[in-house]
Amino acid sequence: MTRVLIIRTDAIGDAILWSGALERLRGLFPDATIGVLCRNSVAPLYRHCPFVDDVVPIEYDDARFTESQRDSAIDMANRWKPDLLLNPIRSKHPHGESIVEGIHAGRRVCIESDTANASARDIHEFQSRYDRVITSIPEPEFGAVCELKHHAAFLRGLGDDGDEPVAPRLFLSQDDHDQAARMLHEHGVSPKDAVVLCPVGRWRNTHYPGWGDALGLAFRDSEAERVIIAVGTDDARPMIRDIQQAVVGSPVRVLDFAGKTELRTCLAIIAASRVCIGTDTFSTHAACASGVPNAVLLGGAFPGRFLPYSPLTHVAMLPLDCYGCDWKCRYERTHCVADIPPEIFAIAIRRAFDGQAAGEVCAPPAGFNPFDGHRGRYPAVSDSIPLMYHGKPCR
Repeated sequence: MTRVLIIRTDAIGDAILWSGALERLRGLFPDATIGVLCRNSVAPLYRHCPFVDDVVPIEYDDARFTESQRDSAIDMANRWKPDLLLNPIRSKHPHGESIVEGIHAGRRVCIESDTANASARDIHEFQSRYDRVITSIPEPEFGAVCELKHHAAFLRGLGDDGDEPVAPRLFLSQDDHDQAARMLHEHGVSPKDAVVLCPVGRWRNTHYPGWGDALGLAFRDSEAERVIIAVGTDDARPMIRDIQQAVVGSPVRVLDFAGKTELRTCLAIIAASRVCIGTDTFSTHAACASGVPNAVLLGGAFPGRFLPYSPLTHVAMLPLDCYGCDWKCRYERTHCVADIPPEIFAIAIRRAFDGQAAGEVCAPPAGFNPFDGHRGRYPAVSDSIPLMYHGKPCR
């Protein structure tokens, strides 16, 4: 029996986006044993996936990856004895590729990489280690091809002829849903009114100082208290405390669930909620996978690559001429996120909460300049970028 090992050393949100490809991948290898090599923190996403037979969890982090961790990951992968290695990661990282280099597999296949995480020279060397490199979709002059389309291209390269687009999926157990329901009940929150907030993403650049103002404006007309459930890791707790202080005197009350739930329980809470609010992080993809309306602060690092792809997503943005930086921001302050006006984000939140169909981004009106009265070097505000998202200015 063929043993197929999928390499997914990236983060939770990336794994949720990829999970929609697993059923079709199983269709391509119906009799194979399929495993996924992934971070320990991501492994729970695959535990209840009916299309995966095994999970190989490793200690891995793009920023901090030691030689002993690499050796351990290679050892675990080789003990799994893969016949075929599949790497669908578009932005290959030197740490992840150092693992691939040491894995003994009869055949290796990957998708063509971009240069977001490595130089063109390094990418050429990485891809020389594979028996086949599946051509990715060419990128436009501005913006990016949606990640889900790259997943579909990878599947087509393997022989898939499905017409349906790849969409994110969650694989949760009944216990996960029951635990989420208990937590909501214990805090007196009804799922039909539940608002989930994920204020901190993986990237430091996505931290937003206007959460309190945006939430207060979005729910200022609420007749009853509006309870917000804040989720994330322990790292999110300082931000959540700041938000709790900022909403004092408004109809909003923020509950701190950060670090208090297992990953799948957190995802089940999102799946049970009325609306999910956050940055460009895993929570938005989980909401899309669960059919939950969501409002997201969209920065300018990867325009169009990861969001938006779903009619459930209401985007708030501040389009600047420095869009497309891959988070290699040349400014001390990440203006494309930090300077999104709270009143603009509040519109996106309210639209998602009211169940309105998404169809336009929430961007400041033409002529808006958040840098008036400030000295120093600032990016220019673009009036054309929202058009690529079918956007119209908010009035």
